[in-house]
Amino acid sequence: MVGACQVTSWRGYSTVKVPQVDEFKLKGEYRAQLSTRVRSDNLELQATAAHQVETSVGKVEAALQSKLAKTQELAQGLEQALAAVNHELAGLSRSQQRLSNMASHLRQKAGINKSRQQVRCDRPAREQTCDEVTRTLMKQQDILGSLLDRLQHGLMLVTADMD
Repeated sequence: MVGACQVTSWRGYSTVKVPQVDEFKLKGEYRAQLSTRVRSDNLELQATAAHQVETSVGKVEAALQSKLAKTQELAQGLEQALAAVNHELAGLSRSQQRLSNMASHLRQKAGINKSRQQVRCDRPAREQTCDEVTRTLMKQQDILGSLLDRLQHGLMLVTADMD
């Protein structure tokens, strides 16, 4: 063994080999070289590990940036879609209000027409005639009823679209 005492035995004779000063020097140099090599390897491993960490962090940051950009694009798309829906709902609300106002107006007209027909029907039998005015009032009642039905149907469709 280098650097240590070695005992050998040969037929009853024992010899002890004591290391020389040169062997101690070699052992010290070997330890120094080994220590230097271990430090060098350790620094190299640390540099490699740091590079791998930097690479991994860079990849993660790139992936996060990509996801963030996609998320922002989706958020903008959703905001635009929401604005479009809100605009459409506002238009439907205005349409609903106009249809409701028209229906109310037609109901008033139909009520007036009905009251005129009632006045004509309440006349005494000898004054009741089926003249042009009566026919016109009946046609107007049919037209007003038809328009009112159409408006009610349109109003129902607009209300269903809003829900």
